[in-house]
Amino acid sequence: MNLLKSSKKYHRESYLTVDFINDILKILQVKAEVMAKIFPKRVEKYSNRKLSILWGHQKDYINSYVYRIRSAKQPDFRFKDKALSLLKKQVIKKLNVKALGILRLITLYKNFNMTTLDFINKLKRELGRVSGDIEASLVELSHLFGRSLNYMVTVKRSVENIHINWFKNDFKFSNEILNKFKENLEIDKYSFRDVFYVIREFERCNPNIPDYSHQQYTISNVGAFDNIFNIKSSYWFGFLCADGYVGRPENKNSHRICFELAKKDEASVYKFADFVGFDEENVRERTRIFIDESGCIKRYKMVSIEFQAKPMADRLRELGIFGSKSDIKSIPKYVQQVIKLAKREADGRNYNWSDTFYGKVAHAWLLGFYDGDGNLRRYSVRIFSSVKSLLENIKDLFESPNDINMEKKPNSIDFIINRYSRTKEFYSLTLGPEVFKRMLLSYSGSMKRKRG
Repeated sequence: MNLLKSSKKYHRESYLTVDFINDILKILQVKAEVMAKIFPKRVEKYSNRKLSILWGHQKDYINSYVYRIRSAKQPDFRFKDKALSLLKKQVIKKLNVKALGILRLITLYKNFNMTTLDFINKLKRELGRVSGDIEASLVELSHLFGRSLNYMVTVKRSVENIHINWFKNDFKFSNEILNKFKENLEIDKYSFRDVFYVIREFERCNPNIPDYSHQQYTISNVGAFDNIFNIKSSYWFGFLCADGYVGRPENKNSHRICFELAKKDEASVYKFADFVGFDEENVRERTRIFIDESGCIKRYKMVSIEFQAKPMADRLRELGIFGSKSDIKSIPKYVQQVIKLAKREADGRNYNWSDTFYGKVAHAWLLGFYDGDGNLRRYSVRIFSSVKSLLENIKDLFESPNDINMEKKPNSIDFIINRYSRTKEFYSLTLGPEVFKRMLLSYSGSMKRKRG
């Protein structure tokens, strides 16, 4: 049975989420046998009342006999042949070939191979398995979607009631969730063919459904880092490595991306917003308040953007982003790759490898890292990291002539944001004027304040 075909919904122009949920529930209800395989305990929902009505009697018909047996008023009660013949007739009429299991139970009972209570219980379980009288539940649907127990209850209430805001009233299931749903339905693709049909209808009528759950980004350039062999992309990737935040894969907000700088550097925040297509009206300011070592209260104005974008977060992690608080940091593999390509191209020629396109891509990453985690004092250009090996790699690959210095010793006492704490080691590398010159020539849109 194809529910939508029988309902003549071939040419629907819209498909609301609540209608989609209701259609699936209707289909699943008539898929009793496969549902019983997935949810074995659901057959226990078949009640004495339903059995009484199916049998052709009043709703209390079965309960009355169960009571007589259990109360010892008629402990040896057995249904007569006339009653069993009526049951046989009713189940054949309702279930056709699906009635075979019920007919076998009737035969066994007539041959005294089970008690009346056993017969009733087995009848109900078999009817629960094949009859389609047990309504598919939102909890079962939540499981099929691969979500938490009450997920579908929450969704349905929200899309039906404008006063409940757990989900928006125009909420659409994401491709991520629909794909998990389809994957679970593959356990019996033939039995669930009608469900696959309504999923395709939902996707057809809602071409703009989000790619994943909690997709909240408003950026227009989700693929800003797809081509990392690009000077501008490489610069901003370096900046994010030094001074950005990307959620960890195991975190609830694993797709969250944040970029925050001091108010004096807000121009760079707006440039990054423009790069990823983030609406400037959503750029936020906040005040950070803390007590310094002398006991004075300090206030700093900060400017930030924040959004969630799974494709971008996944791409940044794939490229090897490490973030300012990461314990493990290394030069991204693509930077090492383009340096090799640039040096190979410049080998034996009368120009430096930094003048090649790939050389500029590499130096753009270093320039972004410097703008995020470096400083310029007089004529000294330094970058910092808590991971010495990172600076050692930068020194070697970018040919800095200077040594790495320890700025803070490990386990020393330092005052950091309102409290004393034991520090991690912290290192600096002075890049030198030649490296700095190459960096600045790689990309003209870097932070003006640090250009000297």
